Amino acid sequence: MFAAQKGPGAFIRAAAQALKKNPKATILVGKNKYAGFSVELLESKNNKWLLDGWSLDAFAARKAVGVGIAKDIANIGAFQIDAGVYTTVPTVDFFSTRLKLLEPHAGISVSWKF
Repeated sequence: MFAAQKGPGAFIRAAAQALKKNPKATILVGKNKYAGFSVELLESKNNKWLLDGWSLDAFAARKAVGVGIAKDIANIGAFQIDAGVYTTVPTVDFFSTRLKLLEPHAGISVSWKF
């Protein structure tokens, strides 16, 4: 509850801590551009590269929240780079009872592995 009162970024960081995952710095491009954090909610594991590393992500920025599907594309030293497609809704409309179209975005994220 406390994290939700501090904004969507604090909520994502709290979710990452609860899921024992690192928050990923994420940049989304599309009609609007957002920089924020995402966290992997679910992730695939497989021996084949094509099937391994897919994840369902929750995204939060100061002005938008959303979900996305991302794929691990590179591991460079202690960093992991993902690319994916996300859909967002402006934060002010998140709890609105009006039905609003979600905005599609392409995104790239970087996380630190430990």
